[in-house]
Amino acid sequence: MKHPFYEETLSSQPIFEGRIISLQVDTVRLPDGGTATREIVRHPGAVAVVALLEGRLLVVEQYRKPLERAQVEIPAGKLEKDEDPYEAAIRELEEETGYKARSLTHLQTFSTSPGSRKKSSISISQTIWKKARLIWTRKSFSLARR
Repeated sequence: MKHPFYEETLSSQPIFEGRIISLQVDTVRLPDGGTATREIVRHPGAVAVVALLEGRLLVVEQYRKPLERAQVEIPAGKLEKDEDPYEAAIRELEEETGYKARSLTHLQTFSTSPGSRKKSSISISQTIWKKARLIWTRKSFSLARR
């Protein structure tokens, strides 16, 4: 059974195809019979890891061009094509911090914006250990009090 506010797609027009995202404009039929357009962003999805080390939250500071500033955030990154979110979370934690997770527990999968088909998964790891060296020395990491 369709949702009472379901919008049937009448047409879809690709607007932009980038390395990471694409943009399309869909024409839809509204529940009342009218039509409207919807701008939709497609993204492969992302993962984030809440990594705890000795009772502290492991975070990274990264410069974000869209914000024109650095920000402190939990380790995260986009999914590669056909990549399993669990494997991606392990990879992102190691790439961004040099730490490896002994285990991960999936917390939630969610949509980050109603205008995007991007889905993000967040996991928690309470048992991590440091590898011999950082893989990405351009990124810094620090420990924040919980």
